[in-house]
Amino acid sequence: MLRRIGWSVLLGFAILLRPLLSYAESAPHAIEIYASESPTPLADLASDMRSRVMSKKSKRVVMCSTISELPTTMLCFFKTKPGMHAALGRITEKLETKRPLLTDREHTANPSKLTIEGHDLRVMDIGQVLYEHDIARERLSMDAAPEGSEWMIELERDFGLRYLIPLVVQAKHDVLVALVAESDDAVLGHEVLHATFFTMQSYQNAVRVFWQGLSAKHRAEIKARLATIPYDINDEALVLNEVQAYLLMPGAKDELLGEWQHLARPLLRVMYANGIAPPWGSGPN
Repeated sequence: MLRRIGWSVLLGFAILLRPLLSYAESAPHAIEIYASESPTPLADLASDMRSRVMSKKSKRVVMCSTISELPTTMLCFFKTKPGMHAALGRITEKLETKRPLLTDREHTANPSKLTIEGHDLRVMDIGQVLYEHDIARERLSMDAAPEGSEWMIELERDFGLRYLIPLVVQAKHDVLVALVAESDDAVLGHEVLHATFFTMQSYQNAVRVFWQGLSAKHRAEIKARLATIPYDINDEALVLNEVQAYLLMPGAKDELLGEWQHLARPLLRVMYANGIAPPWGSGPN
Protein backbone atom coordinates (compact mmCIF):
# COMPACT_ATOMS: atom_id res chain seq x y z
CA MET A 1 0.00 0.00 0.00
CA LEU A 2 2.77 2.45 0.91
CA ARG A 3 4.53 1.96 -2.40
CA ARG A 4 1.26 2.39 -4.29
CA ILE A 5 0.49 5.61 -2.41
CA GLY A 6 4.03 6.83 -3.07
CA TRP A 7 3.59 6.50 -6.81
CA SER A 8 0.17 8.14 -6.51
CA VAL A 9 1.81 11.18 -4.95
CA LEU A 10 4.39 11.31 -7.73
CA LEU A 11 1.71 11.06 -10.36
CA GLY A 12 -0.37 13.72 -8.69
CA PHE A 13 2.65 16.02 -8.64
CA ALA A 14 3.37 15.32 -12.30
CA ILE A 15 -0.23 16.11 -13.18
CA LEU A 16 -0.05 19.44 -11.37
CA LEU A 17 3.01 20.40 -13.37
CA ARG A 18 1.32 19.77 -16.70
CA PRO A 19 -2.12 20.71 -18.00
CA LEU A 20 -2.89 17.08 -18.74
CA LEU A 21 -6.30 16.83 -17.16
CA SER A 22 -7.50 20.04 -18.76
CA TYR A 23 -6.33 18.64 -22.07
CA ALA A 24 -8.29 15.45 -21.43
CA GLU A 25 -11.43 17.46 -20.79
CA SER A 26 -11.12 19.66 -23.86
CA ALA A 27 -9.64 17.35 -26.49
CA PRO A 28 -11.81 15.03 -28.62
CA HIS A 29 -11.93 11.58 -27.07
CA ALA A 30 -9.95 8.89 -28.88
CA ILE A 31 -11.67 6.06 -27.02
CA GLU A 32 -15.13 5.38 -25.59
CA ILE A 33 -14.80 4.34 -21.93
CA TYR A 34 -17.61 2.80 -19.91
CA ALA A 35 -16.77 2.10 -16.25
CA SER A 36 -18.95 0.69 -13.49
CA GLU A 37 -18.99 -1.39 -10.32
CA SER A 38 -21.03 -4.59 -10.35
CA PRO A 39 -21.99 -7.25 -7.77
CA THR A 40 -22.65 -9.71 -10.61
CA PRO A 41 -20.69 -13.00 -10.41
CA LEU A 42 -17.72 -13.04 -12.77
CA ALA A 43 -19.11 -15.55 -15.27
CA ASP A 44 -22.26 -13.51 -15.83
CA LEU A 45 -20.40 -10.20 -15.67
CA ALA A 46 -17.93 -11.26 -18.35
CA SER A 47 -20.67 -12.51 -20.64
CA ASP A 48 -22.64 -9.28 -20.31
CA MET A 49 -19.62 -7.03 -20.79
CA ARG A 50 -18.48 -8.93 -23.87
CA SER A 51 -21.91 -8.64 -25.46
CA ARG A 52 -22.21 -4.95 -24.72
CA VAL A 53 -18.74 -4.13 -26.07
CA MET A 54 -19.31 -6.13 -29.25
CA SER A 55 -22.64 -4.38 -29.80
CA LYS A 56 -20.95 -0.97 -30.02
CA LYS A 57 -20.34 0.38 -33.52
CA SER A 58 -17.04 2.05 -32.72
CA LYS A 59 -13.88 -0.06 -32.71
CA ARG A 60 -12.38 2.17 -30.01
CA VAL A 61 -14.46 0.99 -27.07
CA VAL A 62 -13.51 -0.32 -23.65
CA MET A 63 -15.80 -1.37 -20.81
CA CYS A 64 -14.46 -1.82 -17.26
CA SER A 65 -15.96 -3.10 -14.03
CA THR A 66 -14.92 -4.38 -10.64
CA ILE A 67 -14.98 -8.15 -10.09
CA SER A 68 -17.20 -9.12 -7.17
CA GLU A 69 -15.07 -12.17 -6.28
CA LEU A 70 -11.90 -10.03 -6.38
CA PRO A 71 -13.06 -6.57 -5.24
CA THR A 72 -9.68 -4.89 -5.69
CA THR A 73 -9.40 -6.08 -9.31
CA MET A 74 -10.74 -4.17 -12.33
CA LEU A 75 -11.74 -6.09 -15.46
CA CYS A 76 -11.69 -4.31 -18.84
CA PHE A 77 -12.85 -5.59 -22.22
CA PHE A 78 -11.59 -3.83 -25.36
CA LYS A 79 -13.38 -4.00 -28.70
CA THR A 80 -10.20 -4.86 -30.64
CA LYS A 81 -6.75 -6.26 -30.00
CA PRO A 82 -4.98 -3.26 -31.63
CA GLY A 83 -6.96 -0.93 -29.36
CA MET A 84 -6.00 -2.92 -26.27
CA HIS A 85 -2.38 -2.95 -27.38
CA ALA A 86 -2.39 0.79 -28.02
CA ALA A 87 -3.70 1.45 -24.51
CA LEU A 88 -1.56 -0.98 -22.52
CA GLY A 89 1.15 -2.48 -24.72
CA ARG A 90 3.87 0.01 -23.86
CA ILE A 91 3.27 -0.51 -20.14
CA THR A 92 3.35 -4.29 -20.39
CA GLU A 93 6.48 -4.24 -22.55
CA LYS A 94 8.30 -2.12 -19.99
CA LEU A 95 7.30 -4.31 -17.06
CA GLU A 96 8.04 -7.64 -18.74
CA THR A 97 11.33 -6.79 -20.46
CA LYS A 98 12.78 -4.19 -18.07
CA ARG A 99 13.97 -2.30 -21.19
CA PRO A 100 13.67 1.48 -21.47
CA LEU A 101 10.22 2.63 -22.51
CA LEU A 102 9.48 2.07 -26.19
CA THR A 103 9.41 5.20 -28.32
CA ASP A 104 6.17 6.07 -30.12
CA ARG A 105 7.39 4.40 -33.30
CA GLU A 106 8.58 1.29 -31.46
CA HIS A 107 5.31 1.06 -29.57
CA THR A 108 3.11 1.23 -32.66
CA ALA A 109 5.32 -1.25 -34.55
CA ASN A 110 5.69 -3.75 -31.69
CA PRO A 111 4.56 -7.15 -33.08
CA SER A 112 3.12 -8.19 -29.70
CA LYS A 113 -0.01 -6.25 -30.65
CA LEU A 114 -0.95 -9.24 -32.79
CA THR A 115 -0.16 -11.94 -30.22
CA ILE A 116 -0.94 -10.82 -26.66
CA GLU A 117 -4.43 -11.98 -25.67
CA GLY A 118 -4.68 -10.24 -22.32
CA HIS A 119 -2.94 -8.12 -19.70
CA ASP A 120 -2.72 -8.46 -15.93
CA LEU A 121 -1.09 -5.41 -14.39
CA ARG A 122 -0.62 -4.32 -10.80
CA VAL A 123 -1.91 -0.79 -10.40
CA MET A 124 1.22 0.33 -8.57
CA ASP A 125 3.30 -0.86 -11.53
CA ILE A 126 1.03 1.02 -13.93
CA GLY A 127 1.65 4.14 -11.84
CA GLN A 128 5.39 3.74 -12.02
CA VAL A 129 5.40 3.36 -15.82
CA LEU A 130 2.99 6.27 -16.31
CA TYR A 131 5.27 8.47 -14.25
CA GLU A 132 8.32 7.40 -16.26
CA HIS A 133 6.40 7.95 -19.48
CA ASP A 134 5.39 11.44 -18.39
CA ILE A 135 8.92 12.60 -17.63
CA ALA A 136 10.27 11.02 -20.85
CA ARG A 137 7.42 12.22 -23.07
CA GLU A 138 9.54 14.46 -25.31
CA ARG A 139 12.19 11.79 -25.90
CA LEU A 140 9.61 9.14 -26.70
CA SER A 141 7.75 11.32 -29.19
CA MET A 142 10.90 12.39 -31.05
CA ASP A 143 10.89 8.93 -32.64
CA ALA A 144 7.35 9.51 -33.86
CA ALA A 145 4.72 6.97 -34.80
CA PRO A 146 4.60 6.47 -38.58
CA GLU A 147 1.79 7.97 -40.62
CA GLY A 148 -1.39 6.01 -40.10
CA SER A 149 -0.45 4.86 -36.60
CA GLU A 150 -0.89 8.15 -34.76
CA TRP A 151 -4.32 6.97 -33.59
CA MET A 152 -2.60 4.48 -31.29
CA ILE A 153 -0.72 7.23 -29.48
CA GLU A 154 -3.88 9.32 -29.21
CA LEU A 155 -5.83 6.37 -27.79
CA GLU A 156 -3.04 5.53 -25.34
CA ARG A 157 -2.95 9.13 -24.10
CA ASP A 158 -6.74 9.36 -23.83
CA PHE A 159 -7.08 6.08 -21.94
CA GLY A 160 -4.21 7.02 -19.66
CA LEU A 161 -5.58 10.44 -18.78
CA ARG A 162 -9.21 9.49 -18.39
CA TYR A 163 -8.88 6.03 -16.84
CA LEU A 164 -5.40 4.88 -15.78
CA ILE A 165 -4.25 8.00 -13.93
CA PRO A 166 -7.48 8.20 -11.86
CA LEU A 167 -7.19 4.45 -11.19
CA VAL A 168 -3.68 4.94 -9.77
CA VAL A 169 -4.33 8.16 -7.87
CA GLN A 170 -7.53 6.90 -6.21
CA ALA A 171 -5.56 3.87 -4.91
CA LYS A 172 -8.71 1.74 -4.50
CA HIS A 173 -7.68 -1.18 -6.70
CA ASP A 174 -4.63 -3.41 -6.89
CA VAL A 175 -4.88 -5.09 -10.31
CA LEU A 176 -6.14 -4.31 -13.80
CA VAL A 177 -7.08 -7.25 -16.04
CA ALA A 178 -7.66 -6.42 -19.70
CA LEU A 179 -8.86 -8.63 -22.54
CA VAL A 180 -10.38 -8.39 -26.00
CA ALA A 181 -14.15 -8.88 -25.99
CA GLU A 182 -13.97 -11.80 -28.39
CA SER A 183 -11.43 -13.67 -26.22
CA ASP A 184 -12.51 -17.00 -24.74
CA ASP A 185 -12.88 -18.21 -21.16
CA ALA A 186 -9.39 -19.72 -21.22
CA VAL A 187 -7.81 -16.28 -21.57
CA LEU A 188 -10.16 -14.77 -18.98
CA GLY A 189 -9.47 -17.58 -16.52
CA HIS A 190 -5.71 -17.25 -16.98
CA GLU A 191 -5.70 -13.50 -16.35
CA VAL A 192 -8.07 -13.73 -13.36
CA LEU A 193 -5.84 -16.39 -11.83
CA HIS A 194 -2.95 -13.93 -12.11
CA ALA A 195 -5.05 -11.28 -10.38
CA THR A 196 -5.85 -13.74 -7.59
CA PHE A 197 -2.17 -14.48 -7.08
CA PHE A 198 -1.37 -10.77 -6.96
CA THR A 199 -4.07 -9.91 -4.42
CA MET A 200 -4.27 -12.90 -2.03
CA GLN A 201 -1.24 -13.66 0.16
CA SER A 202 -2.76 -16.96 1.31
CA TYR A 203 -3.15 -17.99 -2.32
CA GLN A 204 0.50 -17.16 -3.02
CA ASN A 205 1.55 -19.16 0.03
CA ALA A 206 -0.41 -22.22 -1.11
CA VAL A 207 1.17 -22.10 -4.56
CA ARG A 208 4.62 -21.82 -3.00
CA VAL A 209 3.98 -24.87 -0.76
CA PHE A 210 2.84 -26.85 -3.81
CA TRP A 211 5.88 -25.77 -5.86
CA GLN A 212 8.34 -26.66 -3.12
CA GLY A 213 6.71 -30.06 -2.84
CA LEU A 214 7.47 -30.93 -6.46
CA SER A 215 10.55 -32.92 -7.39
CA ALA A 216 13.61 -31.03 -8.57
CA LYS A 217 13.12 -32.73 -11.96
CA HIS A 218 9.56 -31.43 -12.31
CA ARG A 219 10.55 -27.90 -11.31
CA ALA A 220 13.46 -27.85 -13.78
CA GLU A 221 11.34 -29.17 -16.64
CA ILE A 222 8.55 -26.68 -16.02
CA LYS A 223 10.96 -23.75 -15.77
CA ALA A 224 12.61 -24.83 -19.02
CA ARG A 225 9.22 -24.76 -20.74
CA LEU A 226 8.41 -21.34 -19.31
CA ALA A 227 11.75 -20.06 -20.57
CA THR A 228 10.66 -20.72 -24.16
CA ILE A 229 8.15 -17.82 -24.10
CA PRO A 230 10.50 -16.38 -22.69
CA TYR A 231 9.63 -15.78 -19.04
CA ASP A 232 12.32 -14.74 -16.57
CA ILE A 233 12.68 -18.04 -14.73
CA ASN A 234 15.02 -16.44 -12.20
CA ASP A 235 12.06 -14.44 -10.88
CA GLU A 236 10.50 -16.88 -8.42
CA ALA A 237 7.28 -14.91 -7.96
CA LEU A 238 6.80 -14.77 -11.74
CA VAL A 239 7.39 -18.52 -12.06
CA LEU A 240 4.91 -19.33 -9.29
CA ASN A 241 2.33 -17.00 -10.81
CA GLU A 242 2.64 -18.48 -14.30
CA VAL A 243 2.68 -22.06 -13.07
CA GLN A 244 -0.57 -21.76 -11.16
CA ALA A 245 -2.26 -19.82 -13.97
CA TYR A 246 -1.29 -22.34 -16.66
CA LEU A 247 -2.22 -25.34 -14.51
CA LEU A 248 -5.62 -24.06 -13.36
CA MET A 249 -6.87 -22.15 -16.39
CA PRO A 250 -9.73 -23.58 -18.48
CA GLY A 251 -8.38 -25.78 -21.26
CA ALA A 252 -5.04 -26.13 -19.47
CA LYS A 253 -4.20 -29.40 -21.24
CA ASP A 254 -3.87 -27.49 -24.51
CA GLU A 255 -1.77 -24.65 -23.13
CA LEU A 256 1.93 -24.08 -22.42
CA LEU A 257 2.15 -26.43 -19.42
CA GLY A 258 -0.36 -28.97 -20.71
CA GLU A 259 2.18 -31.77 -20.28
CA TRP A 260 2.03 -31.20 -16.53
CA GLN A 261 -1.70 -30.50 -16.26
CA HIS A 262 -2.11 -33.53 -13.97
CA LEU A 263 -0.35 -31.43 -11.32
CA ALA A 264 -3.45 -29.24 -11.06
CA ARG A 265 -5.05 -31.73 -8.70
CA PRO A 266 -2.26 -31.71 -6.10
CA LEU A 267 -2.15 -27.92 -6.37
CA LEU A 268 -5.88 -27.76 -5.65
CA ARG A 269 -5.50 -30.18 -2.75
CA VAL A 270 -2.99 -27.81 -1.14
CA MET A 271 -5.38 -24.89 -1.66
CA TYR A 272 -8.42 -26.73 -0.29
CA ALA A 273 -6.42 -27.90 2.72
CA ASN A 274 -5.77 -24.24 3.50
CA GLY A 275 -9.37 -23.16 2.99
CA ILE A 276 -8.71 -21.54 -0.38
CA ALA A 277 -10.95 -21.92 -3.43
CA PRO A 278 -9.58 -20.77 -6.79
CA PRO A 279 -11.70 -18.30 -8.74
CA TRP A 280 -14.32 -19.05 -11.33
CA GLY A 281 -13.17 -20.76 -14.49
CA SER A 282 -10.32 -22.76 -13.00
CA GLY A 283 -9.67 -26.33 -12.02
CA PRO A 284 -8.71 -29.59 -13.69
CA ASN A 285 -10.38 -30.18 -17.04
